[in-house]
Amino acid sequence: MFKPKFKYTNKIVKLLTKISAARETILNSPLIPKWNVTLRQEAIIHSAHSSTSIEGNRLSLKQVSELARGREITA
Repeated sequence: MFKPKFKYTNKIVKLLTKISAARETILNSPLIPKWNVTLRQEAIIHSAHSSTSIEGNRLSLKQVSELARGREITA
């Protein structure tokens, strides 16, 4: 059985409580619709760039972003 090599101190418990409260605030906060769309688009672009980079694609993040927006690029 795994036994961690640390003890819960008062400081650690207080910090974990703050982290938990901050997490709940973030999870329950509404997102401005415009930001939501922008954040989703950026996430898709970063994901596409990362995935294709692993496969050997040498396009920069900026080039992938331009392609995602329907623009032509010079590679």
